[in-house]
Amino acid sequence: MAHEDDSDNVYICYGCIGDSFLKDEVRQEGSNRQCHFCGKSREAWPLDELAERVRDVIEEHFEVTPSDPSDEGFVYDREMDWERRGEPVADVISGIAELDQNVAEAVRDRLSEQTSWDAHDGGYEDPFGSDTYYEEGRPDTAGFHESWDFFRSEIKTHTRFFGRSAQVALDEIFGDLANLKTWEGESAIKEVLPTDEARFFFRGRVAYSGAELRDMLLKPVQRLGPPPWRLARAGRMNAAGISVFYGALEADTCVAEARAPVGSYVVVGRFEVVKPVRILDLDLLTKVAANLSWFHPQFTTRSNHAAFLRKLVEEISRPIMPRDEEFEYLPTQAVSEYLASCVEPRLDGIIFHSAQTARERRNVVLFHHAAGVEPYALPEGTNVSVNMGSWTDEGYEDSITVWEKTVPAPKPVRRKAAARRPNFAEIFESTPIDNPNDEQADDLVYGEPTLKLDVQEIEVFKIKAVTYTKARRSVSRYRHSEDNEPF
Repeated sequence: MAHEDDSDNVYICYGCIGDSFLKDEVRQEGSNRQCHFCGKSREAWPLDELAERVRDVIEEHFEVTPSDPSDEGFVYDREMDWERRGEPVADVISGIAELDQNVAEAVRDRLSEQTSWDAHDGGYEDPFGSDTYYEEGRPDTAGFHESWDFFRSEIKTHTRFFGRSAQVALDEIFGDLANLKTWEGESAIKEVLPTDEARFFFRGRVAYSGAELRDMLLKPVQRLGPPPWRLARAGRMNAAGISVFYGALEADTCVAEARAPVGSYVVVGRFEVVKPVRILDLDLLTKVAANLSWFHPQFTTRSNHAAFLRKLVEEISRPIMPRDEEFEYLPTQAVSEYLASCVEPRLDGIIFHSAQTARERRNVVLFHHAAGVEPYALPEGTNVSVNMGSWTDEGYEDSITVWEKTVPAPKPVRRKAAARRPNFAEIFESTPIDNPNDEQADDLVYGEPTLKLDVQEIEVFKIKAVTYTKARRSVSRYRHSEDNEPF
């Protein structure tokens, strides 16, 4: 057994260590020795050196679990079916350094030689005794929380503009976003291509009357697409006047998010991605892992960062009461602006859980630069009408029909036009973009479109009733006398 040998003669080679970071260190810094465990002569470390490295990791990232039910607040009972939480320390050692069980036991035994006497003398459990159990401790996210709290305070109470101090705080939180991966190696940033099966986003609008519903069907792109800047109200991910695309991955989510009153309609359009978009998936962000060796110098920082991001996603996605929206949306609006402009390569949007569906479905936001929708082109002179329903022999049929009546194009008349210099003043005066208050500007698409509305897939939902998922909370009331004694 390794633990019976003198420490000066016990060496472990890189081939007996599975952790890649430690293996490389032993290769580079070890001396050529005969390995006690495999018998081969190659670069090796003294077992004591490996044991110290393991001890540092365990003391920083793991905690000893209670060895008795009473230590966890249970009333002791001999017949209690109780199992100690965690894993045996030898299994923990084996896991973090990727060692065979006999090597891990040798490391544990070497550490116990250093701790057992003090534990016995102090009357506490040997932290490296064979019966000691450990579980992973909670990461220390205080530093990241401090940055986030500072950022929230800065945006809410000091300046509404995205200042330098706010960017420094968000750089610390999101600076390495493009390199974050889950345990499975999946990036939190996903690219949606026009050829993907999941290339469709849905967007819903509330129509409070038949007239509003008709107008949406007559002008589907203008009414179902993102609003023009002058009509863009402040939302979770945008400030007032900044038009973005709020949508969902499912039509039903749009209906839930619309929060439409009974008697109204929700009109849902299906939009297809026509060019690649890069989207940050907040659900994947909650699964980000350090993906480093426990022994890497950056492991603690990465691990704490990953734990903080899980909390941050909950903060960004949490429900906001209508009366608090203007104030509480300020931090997420600034985060959205940061993600849209300060991340490289550039992000086009965010996917996050829908609070209105108890986080079962997901919303999508495309930032302003990626929110353009292709115009719905009709031949010149086309007359569009909407039939809201009709009576038949079997009763009233409420299906809606949109008619597009085209007219033959007039034959061109050949005329010899007089040559003249173009009047640029007239051209600029007639261009809607130069007059942002012109209602025609609402129909313009700025930049290259990202989405295309499928006018054949528009759905209309009549809201007949609204149901709520609720949880009952008990209420107790007590009265106390002046001497604070209940009666």
